[in-house]
Amino acid sequence: MSNHSNKVFFFMLLLALLFPMMASAQTMTNIPITEISPWAVGVNPVTSKVYVANHYRWVTVINGTTPIPVQLGMGGRAVGVNPVTNKIYIANQSSDNVTVIDDASNTSTTVQDKDPTTPAKAPYAVAVNVVTNKVYIANHGSNTVTVIDGATNATTSIPVGSAPWAIAVNPVTNKVYVANNGSSNVTVIDGSGTNPPRNITVGPNPQGVALNPYTNKIYVTSFANGTVTEINGSTDAVEKPAISVGANPTALAVNPVTNKIYVVTTYSYGTVSVMDGVKFTRTATVNISAVSTSVPISVTVNPVTNIIYVTNNSSNTVDLIDGGSDTLLPRVTVGWNPAAVALNMLTSEAFVANSNLVSIANGDSVTLITETTIPTSPLVTTIPPFLGNTTSSVTPTFAMSATSTTGSPVRNVYYQVDSIQGVWQAATSSGGSYSATTATLPLGTHTMYAYATDGCDSTSINTGSQSSPLIGAIVSYTFTVTVPTPVTYTVTPFNTAHGSIAPFTPQSVIYNQTTSFTVKPDNGYMVESVTGCSGAITTPVTLPVASSVSYVTGFVTSNCDVTATFSPNLLPVRIGAVYYSTIPDAFAKALPGETIQATTGAPYSGALNIGIAVTLQGGFDAIYSPTRTGNTAVGSLTITTGSLIADQVTIQ
Repeated sequence: MSNHSNKVFFFMLLLALLFPMMASAQTMTNIPITEISPWAVGVNPVTSKVYVANHYRWVTVINGTTPIPVQLGMGGRAVGVNPVTNKIYIANQSSDNVTVIDDASNTSTTVQDKDPTTPAKAPYAVAVNVVTNKVYIANHGSNTVTVIDGATNATTSIPVGSAPWAIAVNPVTNKVYVANNGSSNVTVIDGSGTNPPRNITVGPNPQGVALNPYTNKIYVTSFANGTVTEINGSTDAVEKPAISVGANPTALAVNPVTNKIYVVTTYSYGTVSVMDGVKFTRTATVNISAVSTSVPISVTVNPVTNIIYVTNNSSNTVDLIDGGSDTLLPRVTVGWNPAAVALNMLTSEAFVANSNLVSIANGDSVTLITETTIPTSPLVTTIPPFLGNTTSSVTPTFAMSATSTTGSPVRNVYYQVDSIQGVWQAATSSGGSYSATTATLPLGTHTMYAYATDGCDSTSINTGSQSSPLIGAIVSYTFTVTVPTPVTYTVTPFNTAHGSIAPFTPQSVIYNQTTSFTVKPDNGYMVESVTGCSGAITTPVTLPVASSVSYVTGFVTSNCDVTATFSPNLLPVRIGAVYYSTIPDAFAKALPGETIQATTGAPYSGALNIGIAVTLQGGFDAIYSPTRTGNTAVGSLTITTGSLIADQVTIQ
């Protein structure tokens, strides 16, 4: 899959993939309402409330199966829902305005585009961009599109072609497509405002426009010549000849999951043309009825269950098409003159607005159709669980499998972690199994999502040789990344005699950590060396040394030893346990009353500046430096205070 095709898995398509496809049984409930001529209907999947625009009077809000009349607007023709902001937009054809309902607060306001040059007239259609929070209203009577800022309700007006009839928005590319019935073209609006609107010529009298955000293709029906035109959203150009689908196509709908297009032809004895979005060819024709009384006028696709709903305005029925086989399911009888269908894909419920154009005595109503049987998707992906649903790896690898129940081969598996709106990664295929290694994950709970395809994946780089893909349901698996069990190694201390190393027990050290030891020589000895585990003495010191030292290992990556060795202290002069090289060095450090002990041959050079009383002892009858005469130390000895007791020393 290309990065472009990954980006266009917007939220409703991804939600659809979470569920199995194909339903076969339904239940029906008729909900009477008191308002006149239900014409358009919309569902807020967040609150499950249904909003019905009644063509002659007001709005009906259905909560569950309870209808609530709301005295707002006249001539309601279209309903748009933003489930992100919980706001509903109703285009009122007769009152030239838009009703905005806040679902959360149950309040409403009226928005009217009073552009001084071209005020909005006869709003016909609504499209909502949930990404930018902009709402687009096609004004059939003023040849404009009103843009409503969803945050402020501020409006701007954009001129388009003649008699705009239908409108669609691609939230991925932030473009809006307007089918202009009177000028036989489609106006492309750049939602960012970077580029000016442009017109694309299509067949005469376009009445329907629908798009596949997954492939960035836009489809337009031309009522007068019975064709469908495909527009490439990347180039905003018509690149293939229009396809003939029969007389008077009015409406069309796209299943972005299967990449099929369904086109209603009103007066061809009730047919629905099925088109392959990859090859842009007509692949099937579903005959709604052999009699003209069926008169299908709208088509709606449920990508979750792959059911297509076709309203038959004259026969008071809704036909259901199985999108897997493109065959009819049992017909559902609804109220008088069904005009439109709205879907709640979270609950697999369809709401049919029955416009009742014949007689008030027939009663106005909305029919609820509930899909009740949903078999398993033919492509099934399995994610084997971790032991205890936990892993200590921050880049876990999943060994997945995928099977087909229909004979269609599984060729690709795609996955991503903690989202179904990001970039889908292709799993690595090997002999029918698939492996996926994630990017680095933080500690905590995560969810892996995956789905399989038959290899005919339609993307922006598709060559056109493939068919529309078969896509399996998304499966999910929740797991937890835990703190890895620490890997430890043993650092064992050793020392020779005449000193100590502490602690003197084997130390357990976590991988890539350090530990430290204190090394101390016995009296009369020095620390000769400390080695092992790539360590070092922490303070600058030159060995050997007669004092304690601290030794810190390097980063431990294996079992290792630390060894301390000691040597006799050979310095000739000492005060207690501290040794010095010369007698003057000792004098310089001596405290009152201390005894300076020198060994035979102790160097004696330089002046002794004695300001305290000390005892100088030792064998000074051997060698003295720099000069000597028998037992006489030659040099200068200055006594300022105190006394000097010298054994076997003659001072001259």
